[in-house]
Amino acid sequence: MIPLSSVISSKVVENAPLISHYNLFRSTEINGGAAPGYSSGQAIEALRQVAANVLPAGYGYEFSGLSREEINAGRQHNGYFCFVYYFCLLVSHSAVRKLVGAVFGTLCRSYRRIRRYSYALLFYRV
Repeated sequence: MIPLSSVISSKVVENAPLISHYNLFRSTEINGGAAPGYSSGQAIEALRQVAANVLPAGYGYEFSGLSREEINAGRQHNGYFCFVYYFCLLVSHSAVRKLVGAVFGTLCRSYRRIRRYSYALLFYRV
């Protein structure tokens, strides 16, 4: 038998257990949260400002996960708000038309009844 140390040599080398990639580029993951009293939107804006001031030329950043979903959802609020507002206007308009139609129809029917009975009273002989 031959000792294994005569065939190979080994030494301990420490390196990153995982090299992460994002869109095929090497990346660094930064996790963080908003400080007490600040919203997540304010924290995202603060990260953008720091990245604009600190990162050298040629480096960029992107958000992923919940932060990315929150940013994309923020862009959709105006469209949803306009759609809901327009829908509420349509519903309220139709409700007002039905209410006016019902009140006007009731008044017209009441007016017809009053007119019919008043004619009957005028020409009724005792």
